[in-house]
Amino acid sequence: MSTDDGSDLARRKLAEVAASILRRLDENPKDARALADKEAFLSRSKLSRHVYEVMERGFAGAPKSLKDRDRRYSFALLGALLASLALLSSWNDLRLALLADHLTGQSTKVVTLNSGDITTLDASSAIADETSGDTRTVVLLDGSGFFDVDSDGRRFVVEAGSVTAEALGTEFEVMRFDDDVIVTVQEGVVEVTGAGQVIRLHAGEQLRVTPLTTSSRTLELDAIASWRRDQLTLDGMTFGEAVSVVARRLPGQVVIVNRHVVEDEVAGVLDLADPLNALDLLSATSGAGVTQVARYLNVIRNR
Repeated sequence: MSTDDGSDLARRKLAEVAASILRRLDENPKDARALADKEAFLSRSKLSRHVYEVMERGFAGAPKSLKDRDRRYSFALLGALLASLALLSSWNDLRLALLADHLTGQSTKVVTLNSGDITTLDASSAIADETSGDTRTVVLLDGSGFFDVDSDGRRFVVEAGSVTAEALGTEFEVMRFDDDVIVTVQEGVVEVTGAGQVIRLHAGEQLRVTPLTTSSRTLELDAIASWRRDQLTLDGMTFGEAVSVVARRLPGQVVIVNRHVVEDEVAGVLDLADPLNALDLLSATSGAGVTQVARYLNVIRNR
């Protein structure tokens, strides 16, 4: 099987090989065998060259203090982190670029849909506008969107993975975290279908839908989609979800090494206008710290 088939397994194996070559060259830049292995690796495919280039930039930008602490530990850590970066950085971006009608950068954006309805997209978010006939359909591919829907007799449906949220004449937010979706209503009524259930939400109600479960809660109206004002109200979010929202405003990737904190619930309010500081404050709540390994890679791990 060719490594250009785009499979995660193929990319991960390439990333592991690239990490090994980079480690050897860092220890001895004149290592003839390592140099030969590098040339052979680069000539294998476009994918192998891409993986090597991404990881090489990360190794070059790694702080000396991290390398000097324990070379074996440091390079093992960097290899794993940069492997994740190589796997995630461009493939998801390419998928979104091909599928999305509206795609944001590191800031929010107000867009007008084909239906005439207004949508505010969070940073690093993407939607496909599939409105046709008497049905207004928006597919939330990634990130978050706040939907201001006119009541004109047509259905308005937001699809996010296996979850759908249908509304007429209302304002509501949909946040997507891989397979988990959070729907929050600011005004009107939204009918959510997911996890084998159909649930109606009213103003101030929020529903979290996972592939197998649903859970609901209420919250203050001014906390809904607070990212529109460069704030993030954390109540009801997990540590991993909060990191994901903050990371949308940063270039590159944010990697959480201590995976046991990902599902911890967090509370409070963060200032998204300064995302690096917000990431520091958020990490501190779990006894962790942020290390900028390279310009495009921030690592959250125990202090």
